[in-house]
Amino acid sequence: SHYASPDFQPYVPQMNMNVEQRLGAMSYSTNKTNTTVPFLHRALPQKLSTEEPDDHDMAEFREPRKVEAMKLIRYHLDNFMRNSAYILPASLRPTLVQSPSQSVIDRIIYPELRDRIILLRGQFSLADCFFDYSKAIKVYEDDVLSHHNWELAEWWLRKYSHLVDKPTLNVCNRWRRERGEPDLLLSDIGTQGILPRP
Repeated sequence: SHYASPDFQPYVPQMNMNVEQRLGAMSYSTNKTNTTVPFLHRALPQKLSTEEPDDHDMAEFREPRKVEAMKLIRYHLDNFMRNSAYILPASLRPTLVQSPSQSVIDRIIYPELRDRIILLRGQFSLADCFFDYSKAIKVYEDDVLSHHNWELAEWWLRKYSHLVDKPTLNVCNRWRRERGEPDLLLSDIGTQGILPRP
């Protein structure tokens, strides 16, 4: 068995993926063209994509709580890779869809979001998605390893609405209510099941 610990329980999220059934199977492509977008041309929230990131944009990457959270996530995932009996925090445990790997996807704190990224991989730029994710996250409270203490910015939820499901949106809405902002509905952030054009 991959998981040596008899007590290991994978995180089992709700499996309603809200994706149209007409999506065909993804094919393996050996196309070697570089599809990455240079750093300065990646879409930044509420700015033209050709503008350079300013000090405020870069400061978002250096927020102490965010840096601490990312280091802890990396620490736990590295320990799990070295020793499969290592018990991961609940939010980081591999889901049924996810197979543990040394992938950037493993570092996404929301289990349901990891599943959707895996299932829809190849339909969007993973590099851009993760770059935007690292800018869009806010971490609250002391337990930085609980996905219930993280919020994704509204601009990210709208841009990647095809990856957002109800449980992820519920966590974000909790923090919106704390600020006195109205809840977002899936219909508010974009049409579910319609993928962006690659």
